[in-house]
Amino acid sequence: MKDAGLLIGIALTIVLVAALLSVQESVPLEPYKPNISPGSTIHTQNTILSWEFKGDSRTTVELGLSGIFKIGEKGQLILDISGTAPISCTVYEVYFGDSPNPPLYEIVRCQREIVIRGLERGHTYYWQVIAITEAGQRYSGPLWWFHVD
Repeated sequence: MKDAGLLIGIALTIVLVAALLSVQESVPLEPYKPNISPGSTIHTQNTILSWEFKGDSRTTVELGLSGIFKIGEKGQLILDISGTAPISCTVYEVYFGDSPNPPLYEIVRCQREIVIRGLERGHTYYWQVIAITEAGQRYSGPLWWFHVD
């Protein structure tokens, strides 16, 4: 009977962890939170542009309860945690240039940053990120901009 109590305790713990993991931060389903605030002035000719994206599942662990428990040879309940968590990557089209309608600059996969070199002092640069999930859904972020001093 102690084993049954232990298994029930483990099962309840897994349910609680699954519930906690399913609670997600309320953020827009588009690229957001650029590392350079829109309208900022930077003082370098090389920079890194980075962003966040809620739909990027590299940091999301999906934990379902089906398939976790199995019945053993003697009828006992067995906890099976041998499954793997799904991992996927988002593709990002990064548009960048010195016009408010920037051209496609780079396409990146599985990362949320790019390096920009050779910025000219006195110029304002505009950039936008479009996220493309593995399911083919496209999410356009807002147009961001910064000035180089």
